[in-house]
Amino acid sequence: MTRPSRSMIFGTLLLLAVVACIAAGIVLLGPPAEWRGRRLDERRINDLRELSYAIDEYFARHRTLPGSLEELALDAPWIAELGDPETGDSYGYRFVESDTYELCAEFAHEAATDQRADYPNRLIWNHPAGGHCFQLAVHTESHEIGR
Repeated sequence: MTRPSRSMIFGTLLLLAVVACIAAGIVLLGPPAEWRGRRLDERRINDLRELSYAIDEYFARHRTLPGSLEELALDAPWIAELGDPETGDSYGYRFVESDTYELCAEFAHEAATDQRADYPNRLIWNHPAGGHCFQLAVHTESHEIGR
């Protein structure tokens, strides 16, 4: 029986170290599918924020909320997405009151608690996993500057 060479021992140890690092990364960070879901959730939130800004602008021009996201898109063609990046289903939109509305989406994961807001007096974009609607009021202060 021959003794294993130093290069064979080194190669085996190196392979074990690589496998251990990959396993540790998956344990600490989660599997790739989970990260993909989190990235998609971030994109959903960014899309909803963009829609809320467009609704603010629409309201400032027309003094009313749009009847639908499609109507909003006709008025604001720069809106990138009206639908979920994974399924293509349209985001939910519902008129609540004269200056209040809901934007809805399906989320893969619960959002980490985050106390930051995009500007004062705006809803914080935390959400549970699954379907969730954010009730928003039109933000008009930025449109009143200089009046």
